[in-house]
Amino acid sequence: MSGTTIDIDERQPHIGGLLRLAWQRVRRSIYAGVERAGYADLHPAHVALFRYPGIEGLRPTQLAEQANLTKQSVNGLLRHLEHTGYVELRPDPEDARARLITFTPRGREFMDLIWRLAAQAELEFAEIVGEQSFQELRAGLERFVAATNGGPDRDLDRA
Repeated sequence: MSGTTIDIDERQPHIGGLLRLAWQRVRRSIYAGVERAGYADLHPAHVALFRYPGIEGLRPTQLAEQANLTKQSVNGLLRHLEHTGYVELRPDPEDARARLITFTPRGREFMDLIWRLAAQAELEFAEIVGEQSFQELRAGLERFVAATNGGPDRDLDRA
């Protein structure tokens, strides 16, 4: 540690808990937008796969590791997305046994919607906490991610 000291009240939620609660609110906002847009064939678990930095080009096993899900869960979600026309699983040119996730045109269209809904959720967040506080939070999170992205937790979900 750098010698930074902060006053932590152990009876209050820590940063991880607050980030999780904020992320859950963002996810609910995005999913509500998905429902309004008429995507009735997707559940929140499917929608959660359409995230930053993106799943296109990943193997299902890589996605499972990054999302901290079982391979079976990810394969079930991907089978549904494939059946409903959002993704295709194509052979990996580097390993004939493996498959790579590829968006279909419908999947790309849906990913564009997710980006727009995520931007809308950011605006809602900024309205609640104020523009300056939001920009400071965002800048701090960007610095944290940049400083730790190469660390041991780099493969965790980057949603």
